[in-house]
Amino acid sequence: MAEPFLLRVLPVLSNLAFLPASARALEYGKGFQAFIWMFVALFTSPSYHLCIGFGTCLWAVYKHHVVDFWSAEIAMPLVALDFVRFRSPMLAKWIILFSLVAIGLLVTGTRSNFMDQAIIGGVSGGCVIVYLLWYKGAHGEWPEYDMTQMVLGIGFLMLGVCFFVVQEWWPPYYGYNHSYWHVSVAIGVYFMIGIVEPADQRLNLDSRIQSALVTINDLVPAPRPKWLKDFRARNTPFRV
Repeated sequence: MAEPFLLRVLPVLSNLAFLPASARALEYGKGFQAFIWMFVALFTSPSYHLCIGFGTCLWAVYKHHVVDFWSAEIAMPLVALDFVRFRSPMLAKWIILFSLVAIGLLVTGTRSNFMDQAIIGGVSGGCVIVYLLWYKGAHGEWPEYDMTQMVLGIGFLMLGVCFFVVQEWWPPYYGYNHSYWHVSVAIGVYFMIGIVEPADQRLNLDSRIQSALVTINDLVPAPRPKWLKDFRARNTPFRV
């Protein structure tokens, strides 16, 4: 018996929830991440669900599954990178590129979804912990984050994990739960992108602070040298 139309179409359309995250990544100067989230929203995941739901396949179903799973696992290192304050955008791009290749090799080599998720999640979380400890040691304080957006981001990501687990226990409603997973993760990613303000805004703020300090210093008269005070005292006529 074929699944209801809604159960087949929702997993396709729900991927559009990643487009706001893509737009926000572009706004925050994360062009590479923006491209990846757009690629996920418009190709990798929709093509897989079109294949299994409607039989519209570009290649073998298993290959669609591998590509979809690969793009889903990319979310973990990308979210981990949202914690990092990069001085060089190029370094962030190289790390992302390395992650794409490494995850691709992993998911095509092990063919164990649980093992892949454990490895990728463990490495991503471990890198965040190492970065936080390094920052604390180098700067004497923890990095500043927008805690409201962080709590919302992590909360929606954890909600997405719950939907992902439930979909395995409740196969008849896979379409609904998987769609909820798409939307929850997309919202979580959207908020996590905003936990660190864009680097150009931080630089502009530093520039504005420096300009303000220079302006204030210009307003304060410089102290007069002692010889000028003595000269004026000797040559100023006595006034009653």
